[in-house]
Formats: sequence, structure tokens, C-alpha cells
Amino acid sequence: QLARIQHEHRKTVPVLVIDDRYNLSELPVSDSSTEHALFCLDDFLHDNSVSGIVANRIAQHMDKVESDWVLVDFGQHDSATCMDFIQKIARYNYLSARLRKRNLVIMVPAMHLGIYSRTLNASFNNLPASTTASVRSVQIGRLLMVTRLERVLMSIPRLAGVLRRMRRVALRVFRRVPRSH
Repeated sequence: QLARIQHEHRKTVPVLVIDDRYNLSELPVSDSSTEHALFCLDDFLHDNSVSGIVANRIAQHMDKVESDWVLVDFGQHDSATCMDFIQKIARYNYLSARLRKRNLVIMVPAMHLGIYSRTLNASFNNLPASTTASVRSVQIGRLLMVTRLERVLMSIPRLAGVLRRMRRVALRVFRRVPRSH
């Protein structure tokens, strides 16, 4: 079914999020099979299954991938583990160019399809998950700029006071120097 998926080539990483019932029957049939690497989220977990996702395992597995398609099945893992994986694979993508030339397909339960799609989009492509998130980030940036400006303006009287005191000390020193010679 992967051979039937078509997407535009862009500078961003192509990430597809599908549920386990994903069906491409309405698309034209393709006889060519697509090579892919299939991973289960368990492949990236720590041995004791308590510590969560191991970033080194992500690097080890992804460095071995030679195919254009990388499939990761989240299975029935809890949301915290899945979000941890998304953050770590996005970090791996940022640090290594190996994954950038590949198509990443994440298989998730149908009820989590929306949240994981938005999270992956925001993590991989550095795009806001929604337009309101973009507006909020601009507002927060303005608020921080105003706060910094207020701090600078509040510190100016202190700076002026310090400069006045330094000037007075310098004048006293220079007045005494000619008298002593």
C-alpha cells in the first residue's frame, strides 16, 4: 500500500500518521512493492520497560535503515511513552540527516490520530500545530520584549546615579592631585 501514497517533495520531513485500519483501496492499484523498515515502539524501549524510550536505540536503528520508508507502530503504548518517542526522534532528525531523505509513517490507534499528527507536525517541521499557537507565540514574544524594555528603563536611573557618583569621585581626585604637586 505504501507504493500508492503520493506526496509533494518539500524541504520538510514527510511524516504520515495512520491508524491500524488505514486502507488504500480507493487509490489506483500499484504492482510495485515498496521496501520499508518496520519497527515497533518496543524496539526503542529500555530493557526494563520502565525508563521509557532510549535515544541511543533510535540512533542505532535509524542509522541502519536503507529503505525510503520507515514505519513505526506505536501499538497500545501509553501517551507519555509515545510523546517521548516523538520528541526523541524529532531531536534525532535535527541532529542527523539520515532520516531527512526518508518517509516516516507512524501507525497509531485511531482515537489518538489527531493529537499525534499535530505533535509530529510541530516537532518535525517546526510548524505551529494551529494558527492560534502562532498568534500566541507572537503575543508572548511581544510581552517578553516589553518586559525587557521595562527592565532597561528601570535600570537607567540606577545607572545615572552610579555615573554621577563616579564623576564626583573623579572630580575630587583631580582637584586634590594638582594641590599635592
